[in-house]
Amino acid sequence: MSNPHVRNDNRADLTSNYSLWDTEDPLNLMSDYDPAKCAIDDGHPCGKCQELGEIQADIRRAYDLLKISAQKRRGVKGKINQVHDHLIRRLPPELISRIFKTRIESSDDLAQDTIENSGAPIRQLPWLSEVDLSAPLILSAVCRGWRQIAFSTPDLWTTVVIYLKPRDIHPSAQHMLQLTQWLDRSKDLPLDIFILEPSYAFEATYLKLFDVIKAYVDRWQSLTLTSGSKTWRKLLGDGTFTLPKTSVLEHLHLRRLSLSVLPVQLDYYLSNITMVTMEYASVSDFFEVIHHCPKLRKLDVNVMIWDDNPESLRLEFPILHGSLEFLRLCAFEEHFKFLLDHLVLSSLNCIVLSFRSGRDSSFPADKLISFLIRSKCPIQTFELWDLDGLHITDSQLIAILEHL
Repeated sequence: MSNPHVRNDNRADLTSNYSLWDTEDPLNLMSDYDPAKCAIDDGHPCGKCQELGEIQADIRRAYDLLKISAQKRRGVKGKINQVHDHLIRRLPPELISRIFKTRIESSDDLAQDTIENSGAPIRQLPWLSEVDLSAPLILSAVCRGWRQIAFSTPDLWTTVVIYLKPRDIHPSAQHMLQLTQWLDRSKDLPLDIFILEPSYAFEATYLKLFDVIKAYVDRWQSLTLTSGSKTWRKLLGDGTFTLPKTSVLEHLHLRRLSLSVLPVQLDYYLSNITMVTMEYASVSDFFEVIHHCPKLRKLDVNVMIWDDNPESLRLEFPILHGSLEFLRLCAFEEHFKFLLDHLVLSSLNCIVLSFRSGRDSSFPADKLISFLIRSKCPIQTFELWDLDGLHITDSQLIAILEHL
């Protein structure tokens, strides 16, 4: 039997041998008891605490070996990827970057067509979508070499598609960081922003996202909103935020909103816009865009709402616009008559008209002819669509063609 008062010179030192486990302890194994605090054996740990200390030292050594081995494995695996990756072995990074850009451009074109035609997003930030269809991140996830090239290619990160899911998204600090990193990778290039809100049910938690996006407003090139007016006002029209007059914003695509609710600074937002799409607009919205977008070249609009008194707008009628070249207008007969009566579009070369009408409605040929005579525009393309229910005679068509 050992004498408890005789110190064992072979006793383990339980207070030294620092390990990564001391700060990480992933399994939470050694937080409930510290054998080094035992002082039963003449101020030193007892035999069982000594045994426990030795076991814990073995655990620390095993953990450190596992940690170091895992780090070595990542390094070797990265080198294996380089050896096995025919793309990186055979092509310089500059050429791979161009290949990546071609891939992303095709994805962006598909996203643009899909969003404009159906309102459904094809590319979404991964933390806001159930299925990750984000091409830049997919390329970045292949291997370290691809990731380094993708992260250093700003063109891959200039399109930001945010899908606001109804009532179940609460962006965290990690979400904000991910969005900021995406935007930062685009460097100084112009940005195409898509904010998709199919539910039209604005949530206050979205404001965190808007704050991140607004920090990059001087680089906005296009803004697509498929949302209600509340989202638009919260993003741009809250009275505390204005776009700089030097904004590069050129393309505005809006769905289901009313521009007439915005503050007077609207002209700052739209002064550089060259293309506008509105899929649920009022007569006043139409005139506001024409008035506040002097550089507008393409306007695609569905006029679905009749204002009580559009002439109450502080605008001088008729409204003259010298830059608009393309107009696609879908409207009810009464909207159509009013709009053409108050417009002069001297540069218009393509006009596409689509009518919403009831039975026995007459085609307003006289209004269209009057507009053409007044505008003296060089029409090269003239199209009529959805004429079901509208009575149009051969003589009316001939008269219209004579004034083109």
